[in-house]
Amino acid sequence: MILSYFSHRRRKAPSTFTPVRRKPKIDFSVTGLVFCSMMMFMGVAAMNTQANLLFGVFGLMIGVLLVSWGISHLVLRRLNVQRVAPDAAIVGQPATVTYAGWVGDSVAGLYQINATVPTAATSGNAISVVVSVGTAKSQAGVTMAIQ
Repeated sequence: MILSYFSHRRRKAPSTFTPVRRKPKIDFSVTGLVFCSMMMFMGVAAMNTQANLLFGVFGLMIGVLLVSWGISHLVLRRLNVQRVAPDAAIVGQPATVTYAGWVGDSVAGLYQINATVPTAATSGNAISVVVSVGTAKSQAGVTMAIQ
């Protein structure tokens, strides 16, 4: 009966959509992997030696892991991230932004903006640049050289 149910099920037509790969729900950092490996080492050492101190340290490490997971889950549960593309202006003329995003494998928080310089922009060694995102603007005194 069960085999006949599965063999007669209608198969869906292949989709024309590109499959989207979702990020895993758990994302370990290097520090997290080191902590988890040390925790597993403490657990194995506690079981092999039957030392009460190692059992205590192992239990403390599990407690820290569970408490940090719970706090991060509560804090990040309602986080809503929206990406707003920046507008760039060079000497009062709007520039076309070709890329705006985080720089991977670099300093945390480094945001890169690639913009096409307008053809009517004046050339010089210290041309002022203003980047605005919504109502926020970049600090005064940002310059770039245009040839």
